[in-house]
Amino acid sequence: MKGILGLAVSGIFFLGAGGAFAQTPPGPGACFDGATNPGPGLQGCDDANKCATDTPTCAADDTGCVPSNADNEKCAAAVIKGFTNAIKCVIKCHCKQAAALFSNKVFNEETCEGHDPVKGKACQDKLNNAFNKLFSTTLCTGAQIAGAQAEESTLFADKNNTLSLDAQNGATFCDSSGGAMIMTSDSDDAGFVPTNKDTLKCECTVGKNQGSLVAAALKCHIKLAHAFAKGQAFDEESCEETNPSQKGALDKYNAAATKLSGKGICPPCLSLANQLALGTGDLGQVDAANSVAYPCP
Repeated sequence: MKGILGLAVSGIFFLGAGGAFAQTPPGPGACFDGATNPGPGLQGCDDANKCATDTPTCAADDTGCVPSNADNEKCAAAVIKGFTNAIKCVIKCHCKQAAALFSNKVFNEETCEGHDPVKGKACQDKLNNAFNKLFSTTLCTGAQIAGAQAEESTLFADKNNTLSLDAQNGATFCDSSGGAMIMTSDSDDAGFVPTNKDTLKCECTVGKNQGSLVAAALKCHIKLAHAFAKGQAFDEESCEETNPSQKGALDKYNAAATKLSGKGICPPCLSLANQLALGTGDLGQVDAANSVAYPCP
């Protein structure tokens, strides 16, 4: 998803300068943000007629287009599920890696995250198995298959790709006070070895909270696509970000960050302000990558 999920993440928000508020949601094949669709592609939409802000009938910060039919909608939901599971899986591997390094134990992070030649149950192995099964059906368009494969390559690239999970690991395991870098164990990964148990616990919890935020936001995108495909309004921002009941995905993440910060176990690089910024950046990535599952026809 624009890359994630645990990420020195910078969110990209498509805030669009113009366009009146849409009164009816965009229909099948139309841009989520109300813009004119000049042709196929992962972005596929220009700024003409784009809504200036989010409403229940226009998703201003989401790329891509409403699925054209039920099969494409099912494919998109399955692609999103695959990436959700993979992201949360990699976050767990990164925590295990940090814990092992802190305890001076050996841990093969690549057979956890990437490929396990013996058991075949590493995070990317599981994602590939899910995609192979999905793409053998007739549910997905060529653009959906190509987009999912490209996104997988990005997420599982090494730390030199700023959108990869390994690069984004540096924003979670960010305390450099001990000086030891995670790359001394695995050259693919950014970040630093925790210096004490409190820091390890904080950093692993932040990663877990980020994974939960991304998973919740992606569920909101599935609901948004389903509603718009049916011609129904859906307040995606209330689902994904904040609402008066404080039950939006970002509301819950912010509450968890506030609770964690109150324990006094986090390093300065994971101050409450920095944790909140990570959450905002993660949502920006999720929105910008919406076109991976929902490309324009």
